[in-house]
Amino acid sequence: MLHQPSPDLSKKTTFIQGAGALAHCVLSGSVPELEKLYLSSNQIMDTGVCALFKAFSSETRPCKKIVCVNCRDNVISPRALRTLDPCPIYFQV
Repeated sequence: MLHQPSPDLSKKTTFIQGAGALAHCVLSGSVPELEKLYLSSNQIMDTGVCALFKAFSSETRPCKKIVCVNCRDNVISPRALRTLDPCPIYFQV
C-alpha cells in the first residue's frame, strides 16, 4: 500500500506498532515518492503520532514530496501534543 503516492490508512486500526513501522520506512528512505499519508481515526496514540512526527519533520526530509500527513482523530495527550512543536504545516493532528 505504501507504494502508492497517497495511501489512505484511515480507520484501518494501524495501532502503535504499525505507526512505528511506517516511521521506520520513512526514515530508511523506502518511500521517497510518498505525497500524502492518511492515518486519521486509528489507534496510534502518543507513541505512534510522535514517531511519525519525528520521521516526517527530520532535518533530512526523506520524503521530499510530502504535502499531508493526517493523524487527526487519534487519541493523543496534551503532553505529547506540546512536543510536536514546531509542527510542519503538512503534519495534521
